[in-house]
Amino acid sequence: MSGGHIPFSHKGRSAIHAIPSKGSIWLMLKQMFNRVPSKWKFCSLVLCIMLFISLLEFSIPQLTQFTIDKIIPEKRYDSLIWIGAGILCAAILLAILNYFNSYIVSKFGQKAIMDIRK
Repeated sequence: MSGGHIPFSHKGRSAIHAIPSKGSIWLMLKQMFNRVPSKWKFCSLVLCIMLFISLLEFSIPQLTQFTIDKIIPEKRYDSLIWIGAGILCAAILLAILNYFNSYIVSKFGQKAIMDIRK
């Protein structure tokens, strides 16, 4: 490999400079979903879990802000236990949902690859 030639060139250009055609990503996604139509349940489940994860990730800072802005200045220290428990529950639920989301996504990917290979 002399002269800095990069193997796997595309139309005389290096692979680094190869520009995909417009819409090729959408075409690829469309072809993938056409080949694995039975996996829509996995996709919808993953989307729902991701939405719930996003809501939980948003709730923890909001509870913290509420504590700093309202609970502490009004000296309602008895509410700190409930706020702390809420943050702890949200964090535990977030960890569980992240685990299941990763598991489901990997299962979906493996099954999609197997279907494409068949």
